[in-house]
Amino acid sequence: MLKKIFIDNYKCLNQFSIDFSRTSLLTGKNGTGKSTVFEVIQKLQKFILGSRVNGDEKRIYQIRELFDWGTRSKLSNAEEQRFYLTLECSGETYTYALIINIALQLQTERLFIDKSILIDNKNKGVVSTFSLNYYEKGCYEDLFLELISNIFLPQNTIPASTITDHYVRNGIDGKDTYEDFANWYYYLIYEHENWNYASHYKNNIPRLEEELKQVINNFECVSFHGTLDKDFLSARILNQHYPLESLSKGQQALLILYTLIFCTPEESILCINKPELFLESSEIIPWLSLAIDCLENRQLLLISHHPYIIDYLSAEHGYHFEKTDNGSRVKRTNGEEKDGKNLSIEGLVELG
Repeated sequence: MLKKIFIDNYKCLNQFSIDFSRTSLLTGKNGTGKSTVFEVIQKLQKFILGSRVNGDEKRIYQIRELFDWGTRSKLSNAEEQRFYLTLECSGETYTYALIINIALQLQTERLFIDKSILIDNKNKGVVSTFSLNYYEKGCYEDLFLELISNIFLPQNTIPASTITDHYVRNGIDGKDTYEDFANWYYYLIYEHENWNYASHYKNNIPRLEEELKQVINNFECVSFHGTLDKDFLSARILNQHYPLESLSKGQQALLILYTLIFCTPEESILCINKPELFLESSEIIPWLSLAIDCLENRQLLLISHHPYIIDYLSAEHGYHFEKTDNGSRVKRTNGEEKDGKNLSIEGLVELG
């Protein structure tokens, strides 16, 4: 579970922090930093892990590829960018600290478990020590990397560029495992070490397909069809196979959103940005209520402007973003206003 993130000197976020709950709804006007928080999470994930590509290849990111000068805040005179990511799992608290100096090099890269330093990267280089090293299975470093790998950000909006119709087995195209839905689906079902033919995750596929039958007219199933070097993923509708790219944006979004519910591992962190861009109001609440009912040990971080979602979640799970002269700030929302520190749901819907 992602407990907290601190961001300093990144776009509109200066000395910004937010403490997440198991379900967290991020609201606020456009340009207040909601998507920027997701962007930072995704960049930290890439920096720490590198890109998991098809086959045995791995791309390692340098600082300037993710945190170049254009990401520095115009509201800050600080020379450093600072990021702190706190995660919790099985009673242990992991805090990852990354400080980038004015030369776009590592000033600090550390991993704490509780309050003790586990990793202290003293190499003032440009890549993460975690992307370069391998750790024994089950050790604290390995468990931390597993937590980071279980952060799911299906691009900045759904479905964006996440849908293609094939998975390339030989890895010659060098795509990220999660760069498109076909790669991601294939990886989850056939390659991820936590999945095998007897796993209960794979056994969730029939339930996934039953739910999709309720929301996509005449839907039957999703299946792969192989050629010499590619596996094509298609949706079967009315006994015909359709490439995923031929589905409507709404159907693609439903496919992704329901797969996130049923085909992500325990302790996953699901970061979903504005599902209402592609779903009708009548489709949103059934998905959202099912997602919350099926969370178990997973976490849902959701960005939305939709009044249905705000009304459904804000009383207990809302975080409202606002811009100030010093950058964006966040405050909790409750059903009632208290001393002006919290926002009512009615006021939140009115603010958009």
